[in-house]
Amino acid sequence: MSSFYEKIVRIVFRTKKYNKNPKAYQKRHLLLEPLEDRQLLSVTSVTYSNIYTVDTLDDVVSAVDNQTSLREAIQFANTSAGRDLISFAPGLVGVITINGQLNITDDVDIIGYGSD
Repeated sequence: MSSFYEKIVRIVFRTKKYNKNPKAYQKRHLLLEPLEDRQLLSVTSVTYSNIYTVDTLDDVVSAVDNQTSLREAIQFANTSAGRDLISFAPGLVGVITINGQLNITDDVDIIGYGSD
């Protein structure tokens, strides 16, 4: 009976990969493969020097109407130092028709509600 078991053991060990070439496992080296550069988005807080609220759809500049148009808000942001925010008043709905070019010369974020 011992010869039967010996044959089975020999067959099993012959089919094992590590018995075919045991030195191959000793010659393996670890390789370091560099990955591509990765960039992650992060959340940062922004500090604004001034916050201007647009509360009219008219494209006018008037110091006496008690309203702030988009053009006026941009002019205010251009004259103040630092990063400014221009937002739109809640409930302000419609289209602002611009009469001429709007010149932005300073850091400003304009946040609106979109076209819907």
